[in-house]
Amino acid sequence: MAQIVETVRTIHLDHDQMLVLEDQRTRCVRVLHGGVWLTEPGQGQDHFLQPGQGLPLRREGALLQAQGPTQLELTHRGRGPHVAWWARLRGLASRWHLGPVPETCA
Repeated sequence: MAQIVETVRTIHLDHDQMLVLEDQRTRCVRVLHGGVWLTEPGQGQDHFLQPGQGLPLRREGALLQAQGPTQLELTHRGRGPHVAWWARLRGLASRWHLGPVPETCA
């Protein structure tokens, strides 16, 4: 049986850059630098996060928009060694602008 693995990754966003987190394994978003507006489907309230603030995600499809140059920490949770490999692949896809990047927070 594969054990549960938690992966933390750092994302850099430019001013007004948007990010859609479509992976349900993304558990948390934490702001390291800058600020972000965050909204989740089906939630009645949006959030504005500043450095040091984090928010656990309840659903996939969260939308984030940077409020200036921003650095985020995303925490993902999944099973087995393939989780880190997929996280690296998603990171490459985001740099190449190939599509949405899924994330999580603890």
